[in-house]
Order: sequence, then structure tokens, then C-alpha cells
Amino acid sequence: MTTEILNLTVETPVRNVDPDRAVRAVAVKVFKTLELFSAEELRDQPEAISSFASLVNALCRLSDSALKNQQYQDSRESAMSVEKAKKGLPPDLVERMHEQLNLL
Repeated sequence: MTTEILNLTVETPVRNVDPDRAVRAVAVKVFKTLELFSAEELRDQPEAISSFASLVNALCRLSDSALKNQQYQDSRESAMSVEKAKKGLPPDLVERMHEQLNLL
């Protein structure tokens, strides 16, 4: 039973998939697989314990990956906003604004 549970194959080709959604989908599948284990199975079958531990480890790595990806996206957005702030307004727009303000 455990070997059947661990067969997490992708049936369709993955193209243009949002990485966050993909990680969440895999995490949900791993979590649902973990729910299939029973206490009796873990107590009676030593190989089930190693499979369970492997799935818990995979779930932890997925969570870590998602957190690191979110931190990267946040730092990237922050860096982009700093770059935009450094650039400021285009010089020709600034000149037109000065001209219009001087007319008042």
C-alpha cells in the first residue's frame, strides 16, 4: 500500500505554471498522502515509518522552498521600486512642469 501511495507522478506536461500554485498543489497532495497513514500501519510496518518520514521531509522542503521564493519575490519587488524611485520623473516632464508653474 505504501509504495502505491508514494507514486507521485505528473501525468501531463507542465508548461507556463505559476511556481507558487505548483508548490501548493504538490504540498496538498503530499499532505493528503500523509493522512492516509494509520497509527497501526506505522507501528506494524517499519517500511511505512521511513515512507512517512520521507513524506514529512518532502513537505518541509516544499514549505522552505515556498518561503524562500516569497522572500526572493519580495526583495525583487523592493529592489525594482528603489530603482524606479532613483530614476524619478523624465527630465522633459520636469521642464514642462516648471514652465507651467512659472506661468501661474
